[in-house]
Amino acid sequence: MPCEPAEKVVRPGHEPRARLLRQQARAGYPGDVWVYVQAGIGYGDIGDHAGALEWLTTGLELALRTGDPEPAVEQLRSLRASCLSALGRPSDEIQERAAESEQGQGKNR
Repeated sequence: MPCEPAEKVVRPGHEPRARLLRQQARAGYPGDVWVYVQAGIGYGDIGDHAGALEWLTTGLELALRTGDPEPAVEQLRSLRASCLSALGRPSDEIQERAAESEQGQGKNR
């Protein structure tokens, strides 16, 4: 996993180092939706919901744009919904597009 080194250093509380490692993972694997999922989870775990939302939004946009080849839309949408709630924000257009995408994929299964 490209973000695994970041996950190991964030646990002991070395957030600046984890941030750098996540940015490196994003630069090295810009089309890997799981980089964004893992970063979003990492930021959420330390209570940085705004940071998590930024990563999850980018990941969700990527998944929707590419047709969700890595089946991540459901997880991204759920994690984003939690961040939006924690920040006191309503659901938004990208959440609705993701829900529509999931419904469409459910019909094709």
